[in-house]
Amino acid sequence: LLRAEHLRIITPSPRLGVRLFQIGIDPDRIRFARLGVDDTSVAAEEPEHVRVALSDHGVQGPFTFYAGTREPRKNVERLVRAHRDARHANADLGPLVLAGPSGWGQVDTGDAVVLGLVDRSLLLGLYRDATVCAYVPRAEGWGLPPVEALHAGSRVVASRNCPSVEGNAEVVLVDPLDEGSIAEGLVRVLELGDDPLSREQRRASVADMTWHNCALDHLKAWL
Repeated sequence: LLRAEHLRIITPSPRLGVRLFQIGIDPDRIRFARLGVDDTSVAAEEPEHVRVALSDHGVQGPFTFYAGTREPRKNVERLVRAHRDARHANADLGPLVLAGPSGWGQVDTGDAVVLGLVDRSLLLGLYRDATVCAYVPRAEGWGLPPVEALHAGSRVVASRNCPSVEGNAEVVLVDPLDEGSIAEGLVRVLELGDDPLSREQRRASVADMTWHNCALDHLKAWL
């Protein structure tokens, strides 16, 4: 269908742009637009409210956070097993907390705490307050959750094949098919600072991902 229609294609992912070219799409039809993470219409929940929401699910203290659908492509089962091993090495990771809807296919969430869908304000608070945010899909078109986590200042572990954080020096990148690599990344990311300066550096690493820039990219795509 994409080959048959002579329309512009706008994508946030240069990697997807390469794939489109490889299947025969004229590169002159492919344009790129950043996504934004600077929406100020919703404020993050206060830390106390986040703690209460987590305590309702039996979570006290530090926690590792995953946001996204629960489906095979998202590699949740490997993350659960790798987190279990990593937590044995460093208990500061706390339990693994999953937020988001169930997707297609069966996924064994093991001993992870499943919150399911949460409202936007709580999601932002979970990003901010997590000890680590982990996002290690087997395949990813772009990957919004790790960028949102960086915007919140959190430490991030992500797949090497996640285009949104490819080349971002503030992210610990891991092999999503290797549970040992994921576990090692979860432990190693704890060595990164969680002081105000370190959190600001992580926010700065995604500072250009604004909805204003997204709009400008779309305008440029039609020139």
